[in-house]
Amino acid sequence: MRTITLSAFVDYLRISRAYMLDSSFRLALRRSLPDRAALVASSESSEEIHAADVTPQKQREQDEALSANNDGNPYAGLTATSMALVNVSTTASVAALNVIFLEVRPYAIFAGVKTALEVASALALALDVQLRIVLVQSTGLSRDDEHALQHEIRDHVTDQGFVDSALEVSVVGPSAISTTEFGSADFWLATHWSTAHALDVACRSRLIDRSRCAYLIQDYEPGFNTWSTEFTLARATYHAGFVPIVNSVPLAEYLRKNEGAQISDRAIFAPAFDLDDLRRTYESRQAHPRVRIFYYGRPSKPRNLYSLGISALRLAAQATQTLGIPVEFFMAGEAGPDVELMDGMTMKNLGALAREDYFTFLSTVDVGLSLQYSPHPSHPPFDLALSGALAVTNEFDGRTALHANMILAPTDPDELAIALIHAVERSIESQGGTPSPYEWNGHQLGACLRDVINETVAIFDGRDSTDIRQKADHHD
Repeated sequence: MRTITLSAFVDYLRISRAYMLDSSFRLALRRSLPDRAALVASSESSEEIHAADVTPQKQREQDEALSANNDGNPYAGLTATSMALVNVSTTASVAALNVIFLEVRPYAIFAGVKTALEVASALALALDVQLRIVLVQSTGLSRDDEHALQHEIRDHVTDQGFVDSALEVSVVGPSAISTTEFGSADFWLATHWSTAHALDVACRSRLIDRSRCAYLIQDYEPGFNTWSTEFTLARATYHAGFVPIVNSVPLAEYLRKNEGAQISDRAIFAPAFDLDDLRRTYESRQAHPRVRIFYYGRPSKPRNLYSLGISALRLAAQATQTLGIPVEFFMAGEAGPDVELMDGMTMKNLGALAREDYFTFLSTVDVGLSLQYSPHPSHPPFDLALSGALAVTNEFDGRTALHANMILAPTDPDELAIALIHAVERSIESQGGTPSPYEWNGHQLGACLRDVINETVAIFDGRDSTDIRQKADHHD
């Protein structure tokens, strides 16, 4: 077993940092070293590599991450996105807000991506800079196809109102990052832990000024990973020194409690729900001979507790049959087969619904089951409740119901089934849930987005956000 002294290890870190930051030192060191192939052959002959816990797919991903844009950077290979921004050059004179996404698909802009674009648009306008969408996850497309996709994204986010039409919007794909002229006066916005990590690496490499970076946090994303490198890196992003913009009070409270994150109340905004569409959905509701039960099921997303929900629905199906209650079951969220709940009772899977189809379908739902084991308030329970249906969802870390049409239950099949039966009985008694969307105040989930954007700009400018709010009010 090899040993190393502390002083030698410190020297190693210093050399590694110099190698990463100084191109002339890098070149001189390379010339002084023997052929790399000979070193690799020698290493492989003297040391055995144990990889019993690494699957072939995982090994390929690690190899690709290690080989991509490495150039000796010590952070290479941490994750697939670690090196995504290490080739940026800050030569442009016109400032922009660079909002970093893993990927954006033009006709799949909803939920977190939609919110991120709305936040980025508002922030770019407040900063009076251009908006640049930076995609860091390889699409596997040719450069021409990637360029066409970028134009499609830009046109779509503008035409559909996801960003303000007054903004100049550009899109940069993964292969174009190294040739794009970014500016030293640019601002940066991370939208996911993996993009925040890429931004952190670029800041550590002195390519980007950390004080000009913000971080849109929309869930506790370490929980999306098993205990692993990814888990720890995701946690580290909350301590990277970026200006936080947090989606919802429950999430901010969880970050304060579990990460010790310093988050001001003025950095927390309330989730935006499609209230106009939900009001129309509520007003178009009609009674049905059977109680329609909807399950928001996404098998590919562990946090949505798919199997737990299916178990609860099977128990509820048996109970409704015993009680003689006529019901029908539907599922949506992901494409997949129908699900047999019991003999003679099958839940029809509608797959991933388009936006208009989703709201039309909601107008027919009496009771919904939507689960999510994370601190951020999930949208489907609110969509159900605000459109007049009764929504059953799970408890999490002391979470309480935020609407009169919501019913919370422990994450236990029997308890969820009991909550479903109570909701079915209540639906029959009231002919639909009450109250209407007009009777709900969402301020308990956070401040309005504009106030949070003003606070972010104030932090960037080193000013009091009151001055910025007064200026914004004067222009309105």
